[in-house]
Amino acid sequence: MNRLSSDLEALRGRGYLENYDLGEFQELNRAELIKLLQDKVPVRRSAAAKVLGLKYSEGMDEIADILLEQLCKEKKLYTRLEICAALERGNTLTARKMIPYIGRIGDNRHSVLPDRPSLKSSYPLPRDLVVRSLARMKREIMPVLMEVLDSGDRDRIREVLDAIGFLAFYHREAAAAEYMDKVIETVERHREDEVITWKGIICLSAFPYAKSREFLKDMCENNKNKLLVQEAERALRVMR
Repeated sequence: MNRLSSDLEALRGRGYLENYDLGEFQELNRAELIKLLQDKVPVRRSAAAKVLGLKYSEGMDEIADILLEQLCKEKKLYTRLEICAALERGNTLTARKMIPYIGRIGDNRHSVLPDRPSLKSSYPLPRDLVVRSLARMKREIMPVLMEVLDSGDRDRIREVLDAIGFLAFYHREAAAAEYMDKVIETVERHREDEVITWKGIICLSAFPYAKSREFLKDMCENNKNKLLVQEAERALRVMR
């Protein structure tokens, strides 16, 4: 077996899907595709998730619970990504079902401040898998994300700020002043939580309003944490 074949086989063992894999699944109904999510072969699970997303996006909220539970169990990277891509086709009802799963899958999240500010000139991609999918959904889900800021759940608030900022940064119409106000209010309410403050600063880089600029300038001038000051300076630079 040559190196290229070996690499492809390894990828497919992780659920990597080629377009030609979809053929036999296109004619299956929803129940048959859902059953295939439990198949022993990762590529077949990936294909089932993809076809579910393509064929049943209009009713995604009806199967979101099944996909989310499968996402919690799924170990193969590319199959996980296909499940996430299917969920991203959903609506606000789907987004609301995704909220309880924030922080439940994987451990690729910040629990303490990083050593340095973000070096990106664009908006950082969220780390939490579910939040990353929420960030890629339509701007209509913003009110659902805003509800989390009032939840009192600090762990979810930390993560959902990533989705709010990402959506607002890449969809100008989602960067409404009322959402900016809610982010500022959240940061002020959780001043003692440095991770919320840090993520709130990054989030505000997506809201190019005088009020957010003033908030960030005040952070630069009066905050004693060097990293937070550096992140606020960066946020001011990347504002559109």
